[in-house]
Amino acid sequence: MKRNHIVLIIGAILIALSMGSCDVLFENQFAAAGLGQPTAEQLADMADSDDPAIAQPALALEVEALLEEGGARPIVDGLVDVLLNGDLEGVGDSGDAMGDLIGSLIPEGLLDEPGALAAAIDAITGSLADLDALADSVEGDSFAADGIDVQTLAMTAALATVFNTLEPAGDSSIGEALESYYSAAADAETSGDPAPDISTYLTVPPGTDFGTLFGEGSTVYVLLTVAGIDMNSLDV
Repeated sequence: MKRNHIVLIIGAILIALSMGSCDVLFENQFAAAGLGQPTAEQLADMADSDDPAIAQPALALEVEALLEEGGARPIVDGLVDVLLNGDLEGVGDSGDAMGDLIGSLIPEGLLDEPGALAAAIDAITGSLADLDALADSVEGDSFAADGIDVQTLAMTAALATVFNTLEPAGDSSIGEALESYYSAAADAETSGDPAPDISTYLTVPPGTDFGTLFGEGSTVYVLLTVAGIDMNSLDV
């Protein structure tokens, strides 16, 4: 990777991943194997297993559960449409540019339900711990368990990594700060007032290097390797 440009980096990742199969968000490994649906406690125990063949499907399912409970699936799915079909020229890594990119992922009507956007963003943000553990469990360049949708896991990890770099103002969570900003922006557009300054809600820390965050050894890098993609070969 040659540039510290988050949209180009994620866009290149997405194009590479789109060459593989990503027809469903996740495949429930336990149901597919006829083992039934584990409880949250059983899933947590399996996720802590020293056996990667047990831990990896459990970690993937914990990510799925977080996204489901937080209503975050449409945002992850929306990244595909935005990066493949959107106009990304001139979008950089400033707070305003990051706000524009994230704003384009928000499904229509999500802001109409107070707390819904915050829950979705925080679910993606909170999935990084499981995704980190999943990447740490990889030995070599493949999962020990078959059938895990590494393509979507990698995209979720990319979003989660980006969200976790943002610094919200005050005691707000990242999701709460983003919802407050987009609600204020929608109100300003309706009233004809100037758009709010995103930096009063959250910031991208100065010197943030997304190339390093997605570099060798990172969670995104490892998951891409499992997907058969060499991050260093991407022309970004």
